Amino acid sequence: MKKAILIMVAAFAFQLVNAQTGYYLVPGNGTGNPRGLNNDLEYPNGGGISAGWSVIVTGVTATPSWSATQTIPFTFKYNDEAFTKYKVSTSGVLTFDLAAGIAPDLTNIALPAKSGIPDKSILAWGLEIGAGDFIVTKTFGTAPNRQHWIMFNTAKEAGIKDGWVYMSIVLEETTNHIYIVDQRSQCISGTSNCTDKTALTLGVQLDSNAAVMVPGSPNFATVNDNNPEAIDNRYFEFRPGSMPSADVALTSVEVNEFLLTADAPYTVKVKAKNNGSETITSLKLKYSWSATDSAEATATGLSIASGQTVVVSHPTTWNPAVDACKLTITALEVNGGSDSYFKDNTISKNVNKVDKIYPRKILHEVFTSSTCGPCAPGNANFESIVASKDKHTTIKYQMNYPGNGDPYYITENGTRHSFYGITSIPRMEIDGGWDGNANSYTNALYDQFAAKPAFIEIKGTASYSWKNTITANVTLSPSANFSSSNLKLYGVIIEKNTYNNTATNGETEFENVCRKIMPSTAGMVLTGGLTKGTDVVKTLTYTFSGPYVLPVNGKSPINLATQNSIEDWNNLAVVIFVQDGVTKEVMQSETFDVATTGLEEIENGISVYPVPANNILNIKATDAFAGKKATVTFKNAMGQEVHTGNSENGTYQIDLTDIPSGIYFVTLQSGDTQLSRKVIVQH
Repeated sequence: MKKAILIMVAAFAFQLVNAQTGYYLVPGNGTGNPRGLNNDLEYPNGGGISAGWSVIVTGVTATPSWSATQTIPFTFKYNDEAFTKYKVSTSGVLTFDLAAGIAPDLTNIALPAKSGIPDKSILAWGLEIGAGDFIVTKTFGTAPNRQHWIMFNTAKEAGIKDGWVYMSIVLEETTNHIYIVDQRSQCISGTSNCTDKTALTLGVQLDSNAAVMVPGSPNFATVNDNNPEAIDNRYFEFRPGSMPSADVALTSVEVNEFLLTADAPYTVKVKAKNNGSETITSLKLKYSWSATDSAEATATGLSIASGQTVVVSHPTTWNPAVDACKLTITALEVNGGSDSYFKDNTISKNVNKVDKIYPRKILHEVFTSSTCGPCAPGNANFESIVASKDKHTTIKYQMNYPGNGDPYYITENGTRHSFYGITSIPRMEIDGGWDGNANSYTNALYDQFAAKPAFIEIKGTASYSWKNTITANVTLSPSANFSSSNLKLYGVIIEKNTYNNTATNGETEFENVCRKIMPSTAGMVLTGGLTKGTDVVKTLTYTFSGPYVLPVNGKSPINLATQNSIEDWNNLAVVIFVQDGVTKEVMQSETFDVATTGLEEIENGISVYPVPANNILNIKATDAFAGKKATVTFKNAMGQEVHTGNSENGTYQIDLTDIPSGIYFVTLQSGDTQLSRKVIVQH
């Protein structure tokens, strides 16, 4: 009996220790998304949002209203009371009080609000879900560490005029932490950008007498920009209970993922944030890289104020004998004592030693179309940035929309489009990791990606062989171990300039157009990954079949098995790249021009010579037009006819004396047979 009583007393004491009422705001703010579980890009519903989001409110213009009751996929404790249901208002307030009546209006004030705000609420108050806006939800992670996100998607607010705000309330399983994430904003006045900011109330209100606000409320101003990535996000964290005096959070390992062997020994650094109330003057840190290898020491002389984040160096340098390992850093003590909140005291990172770092060639993959109005300025912006640079490769995938789409669309472009989950154009991917509008590309972004080191060198050649066969022979030289089983090698045949796919958006020339992906859109699997110091030699090849065909539009693409749409066989290149098929990260890329000769020697059905042409242009297409008469048309790059005639047996000659230098297109047609190619006239 006495033992049972003792057990009951111990259980009661445990409940008292773990029952935490009230909230405190973790000092300062976090960057990115909390815990890194949500990696979705921040796009509008119906305009690029990632899969898995559920719409719970569609924009309204009337008086603020509540959503239907929503279910959390786990039990969440708010102020130590368990809930699985909530509702959210179109004015930015989430409440667990399901009996709450009139939704809060749009005029936000400081907390605690004596009226208008229900008890048990979380607030991004002052947002407005109007016409064309949404509230959406999605759950990330796996039990027991999930996060339930409620996002105000393209919300309105008076301070940003005609612009938009993306902001989320996040409920975290097990920890019962609450986050408010400031994600994306843009002030617009009419059709012009402006610089005004929001004036919101962010916080938690327990009741009309108890609340915690984010600093700046009720005039909280967004500081991020219109970037759909989480990199510019900031979040505010509310934890149950009272703020501890000693609390450090390790937020990132500040050691490069790849370290040059010659630079050893290395300094181990970690980014530490003070989440407690007292200044941190010392940290006892331990780092380990195997079950038996570790180093422990105290970093002294620190002065990390409450809410401040500082990079701290471990006093002991590191010289691991292994080439690859997981480096784990733990904060053992704060100011000579224990940490009051230990759940964020450990952080890890995979680290590799390498013998050499190679210059990176950025891979740009641009999804565009000659029928896409916004694609024209996007392509112009992109080309203006890369025009004088050489640390990149480029592939443009012409798409079959909007409208009837680009005549040079091939189904493989659609497969690549789906691989990235793209739902609109203009869009571009940089090394498989940046997704955005080509019109948003900047010199700073180019430099950022180009500065990232690479650990694969790609060498090789690309050439023609008999019967319109393009062959790329490449050698991959890794200076680090790539153990992923998802690595793939791709070779994309591109035509560096095309003109025949002009449509409705005003563009008359298109660069780096995808013609074929080798060996296929599935890529060539690099079985076993790549091993440091071991070269991998591969050959990619493809034979184009049949005659040149110019489709009417992108809705009727060519059949690559029997047709091609290559304008100039002397104007091809092959882009080679290595990519992780799961993470989509591109490790390295390179471009190889396909070798050319002075005469047209490729059997594409029509030959022209000399190349470039001067006084006389000779045309031969004897296989296709033997025994036939064919109409010959000669057009300039603007599509204007400058010469017409008739050929016999597929041979013809044009006097170029009075025809100006430039780019032209010659076409032979007889019945349903049509062949065409580009011609350069140079006097």
